[in-house]
Amino acid sequence: MEEPFDQVQNIQRLRYEAFSKFATAINHCNDFNAVGILLAGQIKFIIDTFLFRVYFKFDQTHLTFTISRGSCSLHFGSDDRIVPFDQDALIRQLPLFFGRQDIEQHSLLSKTLFYNSKINSLIVLPVKNIGYDISLTNAVPSDNAMAKSDLKFLKLISDLLGNKLYQLSLVEKVANKNLQLEQKNIEINDLNLTLEDRVNLRTSELKQANLELQSLFYSATHDFRTPVTNILGLVNLGELCTEDQDILLLFDGCRQAVSNLDKTLRKLNSMSFYENHYNDFEEFRISDVIKDVSHTLDNKNVSIIISGQCDGVILSHKRMLSSIFENLVENSMVFCRQNPEIKINILSQNGDYIIHYSDNGIGISDAITNKIFNMFYRGSELSRGSGLGLFVVKKLLRHLGGNITLEKGTDCGTIFHLILPFYQSSQGKYTSLNRASILESLKKS
Repeated sequence: MEEPFDQVQNIQRLRYEAFSKFATAINHCNDFNAVGILLAGQIKFIIDTFLFRVYFKFDQTHLTFTISRGSCSLHFGSDDRIVPFDQDALIRQLPLFFGRQDIEQHSLLSKTLFYNSKINSLIVLPVKNIGYDISLTNAVPSDNAMAKSDLKFLKLISDLLGNKLYQLSLVEKVANKNLQLEQKNIEINDLNLTLEDRVNLRTSELKQANLELQSLFYSATHDFRTPVTNILGLVNLGELCTEDQDILLLFDGCRQAVSNLDKTLRKLNSMSFYENHYNDFEEFRISDVIKDVSHTLDNKNVSIIISGQCDGVILSHKRMLSSIFENLVENSMVFCRQNPEIKINILSQNGDYIIHYSDNGIGISDAITNKIFNMFYRGSELSRGSGLGLFVVKKLLRHLGGNITLEKGTDCGTIFHLILPFYQSSQGKYTSLNRASILESLKKS
């Protein structure tokens, strides 16, 4: 009886020695193929096996090793036919033992490698760990009792193999991330190399499109004014041909409607004109521009009072500034209940002219103050224009590097603050300023 016992002890010792060699060798495996080769060469010395299978899952990666007759088949993916059996075993998380009859009756083993007439028993060891799942399946020709004797070695192999495969999976994941980062860096570098050229090209195309649009806009408004002028001429001629008051009244209404259309076209035309004549700068006095505007008014009852630094010289675009005051004065005339009174106070501060413009009109409601500079916005039923006046004012001031804000729009009238940069004649250079801080100080004063 001693001899069989000694023989079993000797077999166990040889198996532990084989496992020790396997544990040492697996630490030197640098990829999954090396692990597969090691399993094919060493597993038969550790356990009795006919067909040995390892299922490993990490994140969305499925990996299987199938060892048979000293060779290893490595497969990536979940399309392996035995994977459903592995996943079912992992749900149970307990060692499973199958005899021949169990194998034949199990639906997930039908028509698989384990459905082999030489296989009489299976032992399955499923293990769920933090980060990965692993399931070992060993098929042998002997009965269940012999298969169960290898369970402790399967547990040792599972721990060792699971940790190694997890390590390799993490390394591969990091390598893939690094590769993706390198590819992204290459793409970014390539993009940076061409970005400036692409931006310059797009900017050039945009400028060209803008020039074409401005040219079309200017031509269209100019062409539209020709028939409008002809209509006004015909109205004047018609009035000379009749003394009928009803007809004359119709002619007057026609003149007013066409005149409003002509004003709208002139405003649109002026914006496109100034876009193309932006550099026509000259020295002049702001007060002279305001006086010229007052002389062209149809309503001679308008009172315009100029105060402050009236004789200050500015180097700017005279026609633009004239158009700015024309629109402001026209706006005041429309919304005044009585004889319009306009006060314009001119100050200089930090290289800019600060112009306080106020009138005695009906004022502007707080509810619409954020809309009054919008294109075609008409904020009152009294408005007879196109809603372009204040829009044109702000646009032209911005062309000149200035700005306009509404300080007050109550029943007491309307007060605007205009900021207009100037060139000092003695220095001959532009002086920049912080417009936001000036406006704030004006409101507090």
